[in-house]
Amino acid sequence: MGPENTTWRHAAICIPLCTVNSVPSILFTVRSAKLRRHGGEISFPGGSMDPGDIDVYATALRETHEEIFIDPVHVTPLGVFHPMPDRTHTILIHPVLCHVQMPVDPKAMRFSDSEVGEVFAVGLKELVGMETKVERFRDGGREVRNWVVGEGKTIWGLTAWVLEEVLSIIVAPGPKRPTA
Repeated sequence: MGPENTTWRHAAICIPLCTVNSVPSILFTVRSAKLRRHGGEISFPGGSMDPGDIDVYATALRETHEEIFIDPVHVTPLGVFHPMPDRTHTILIHPVLCHVQMPVDPKAMRFSDSEVGEVFAVGLKELVGMETKVERFRDGGREVRNWVVGEGKTIWGLTAWVLEEVLSIIVAPGPKRPTA
């Protein structure tokens, strides 16, 4: 799962597929500005595995419930994508694709304000058809699309990397963007 002789910590994020006003969408959070790390950034619900979590699915469901109060009984895990390292190469993040079985109204959602500043959704069709800006990810050779999804809201970094992967596999399969 990681380079040899490295002890990886594990985390999971939930990519919540949902329906908002009859529109298939993906739910996002804006991290609380109070957080020491990544405050104000767009993300998916998620966090570190706890000793009581039996697997990354359990972590993703628990973190989603803790952050945006969606009860795990209303969420169906669909699969897990290849883990991705954090920028320090000490944490492997496991993206878990999930289906939220009940209609969602992001404007009416309650959430943990110590972790989340806002919840919003973007339609799958809108995401696939949206103009994007391509940037180098982590000053490396990988190019990642960035989505501007509202005033002052840009999906970038690891969240953009995960989103691009999800969209390319489940919505618009096709050749991957070449890496330079």
